[in-house]
Amino acid sequence: MDLYLLKVKHIYDEEFEECGIFSSKTKMEEGKKKYLAIRKKDSFKADEFSFTYTMLKLDELY
Repeated sequence: MDLYLLKVKHIYDEEFEECGIFSSKTKMEEGKKKYLAIRKKDSFKADEFSFTYTMLKLDELY
């Protein structure tokens, strides 16, 4: 099973922080859009954020 750990960083931050874990890349892209929509309400702009992700491979989910 593959999981995608999405991380985000604001242009003024030094490190990425985790912002979600998703079961597919499609869901991860939807998660990015939701994250940016929430931040837009807080007066941030989409180009102020960088995203990265880590793919986690799981043999079994407990």
